[in-house]
Amino acid sequence: LDRPPIYVLDTPGVLSPSTRNVDEVMKLALCDLILESATNPRYVADYLLTGDFSYTKHLEIPGGPTDDIDKLLLRICSEKDWRTRCLTGLSYEERWDFDRAITAFIQLFRKSVISDCCLDKELLRRYM
Repeated sequence: LDRPPIYVLDTPGVLSPSTRNVDEVMKLALCDLILESATNPRYVADYLLTGDFSYTKHLEIPGGPTDDIDKLLLRICSEKDWRTRCLTGLSYEERWDFDRAITAFIQLFRKSVISDCCLDKELLRRYM
């Protein structure tokens, strides 16, 4: 037992990251460092929305900035006319494609379109 046949070395990105709180999980999910199935993308989009309104100039949607994710998703879907067909009972209905809007909103951050968004502002404040 003193000489195992293999040694395992944890390198970043190979094993699941250990997190201590929800804030860290949301930051990792925004950076696409944990599986999307481990979090709800709607909550991740809401976390990104909190306190940052720089998205308004990039999405070109009507209305002022909002801190309500539901209102934002509705505005995105109606402006882009993103709809999806859903089976409701015996017939199909068209509904707003909120999943597509959520993905598009998160991609703004991941593709650095929202360039002034820093997730660790509270850590940097002590050095300013």
